[in-house]
Amino acid sequence: QSEGAWLDTWKFRERAIWDGGYERHSLLCIQLRVHFDLDPALLNNVRQAIDLLQNVDPNRIALIQRYLQGGVAISMTDYALAWFSAENDACFVGAKHAAAGPTRDIALSIFHETTHARINAFGIKYDEPHRVRIEQICIGREVEFAKRLYAKGLCDKTVVQDAKARRTH
Repeated sequence: QSEGAWLDTWKFRERAIWDGGYERHSLLCIQLRVHFDLDPALLNNVRQAIDLLQNVDPNRIALIQRYLQGGVAISMTDYALAWFSAENDACFVGAKHAAAGPTRDIALSIFHETTHARINAFGIKYDEPHRVRIEQICIGREVEFAKRLYAKGLCDKTVVQDAKARRTH
């Protein structure tokens, strides 16, 4: 595609709103918040991860829309690879994770954090008595998604095995 055609596609697929140092992009009806000075490659990597979620598990997009009202945000603070913030009702993807990829790992992280959001919406707080069980549930859902990726030929068996290994720790 020529650069002009790409920009036309960009305008069709996204709407940008500037708000307090962030640029918001509506992507598949999911709000993606990024800092103004963010490397466009990071935005593209997260965009590709959301596209992967849409292609492999369209139901997850509906859950993101329902349970992540604050959307998906790229954070310049690398607190973790990704995390759910109940206060912001959003999934944050660390900039280093967004930069390093690969796309399937970013999608797995968003999938995991959406499960946290769903559990939170049911009123179960992420506190010490519930932490281990919540992580087991989230990793279990992540394993299910990894199996879908594998079934579609989008990853090798080691991705599924790695996700399963995290479940046992």
